[in-house]
Amino acid sequence: MSADREPTGRPLAAFFGALLFLALLSLTLSYVAVPIRWLEVVGLGVAAVFVGLPIAAVFAVGIWSWSPSKAVLFIAVGALAHAGPPVLAHFTGGVGTAPAMFALSQIGLITWTTGLGALLATLLRDKNLLIPVSLFLAAFDIFLVLTPMGFTRQIIEQAPETLAKVGWAIPAASSAPTVGPVTPMAHIGPADFVFAAMFSVALVRFDLRHRATMIWLVPALIAYLGIVYFVGPLPALVPIGVCVLAVNAPEFKLSAQEWLGTALVVLIAGLLIGWSVWRGRPSGPSSGAPNPAGSGSAGSPEPAIPNPPP
Repeated sequence: MSADREPTGRPLAAFFGALLFLALLSLTLSYVAVPIRWLEVVGLGVAAVFVGLPIAAVFAVGIWSWSPSKAVLFIAVGALAHAGPPVLAHFTGGVGTAPAMFALSQIGLITWTTGLGALLATLLRDKNLLIPVSLFLAAFDIFLVLTPMGFTRQIIEQAPETLAKVGWAIPAASSAPTVGPVTPMAHIGPADFVFAAMFSVALVRFDLRHRATMIWLVPALIAYLGIVYFVGPLPALVPIGVCVLAVNAPEFKLSAQEWLGTALVVLIAGLLIGWSVWRGRPSGPSSGAPNPAGSGSAGSPEPAIPNPPP
């Protein structure tokens, strides 16, 4: 079962301590050049830390005695820290882009998303709501990231710098000829942390398997990052929802009406995904249009590993 709520400052110390460690590590990586022979190993290790530790921090603070007012305070302070450096850079000609300011902005990102997730968790009135919520969020994230009409996919393809500005940066080793600094290779969107925090706080509220969920979720997301590295952008709310449901499945007892409502949610989400795929399918060229590639077989290059998603 989950841990009891913790009214003291220990969850806060664990949360901000983890974020401070990540900020210091980010600063260190901004100035340290990594020998080329260690780039891959360092990149993998750093990526695992920057994926797993923020999620662990979000779950650590989940046992705090949350209230709507505390959540709103997290949102306000975090949003100020997140948006402050870019605004400062705009008015001062680049001061806010310094590594220290970027690290502060990243701390602010995790802080306000955690607050928003906690606020959403206080609105849930029954633990069984976590089932349709998990399924719908996973399906909706699939729609956003993988379907042609998905908002996130359009941003990734048309304005990737947008996600780079608002997302959590995951550093990775540079492919410099001899030595190279560790630089951001991927980004996690704010929504993933919002709903991870929502689940974290909700699991504690309803006395579910909070600690066990964290133990499974952290390595699952690290492994998921490895898949993303090779296949491109994937919806992170899928493994988050799957872990929440799989670990806590024995705790849920749904009535027939609740099962029907859950099935309806899945049906609506499936129809949304199917409709988007159908609407976004490419139209074939007209029969009279010439083949722009010419006739014959052109040499196909080896499939390159795609750039990791923003």
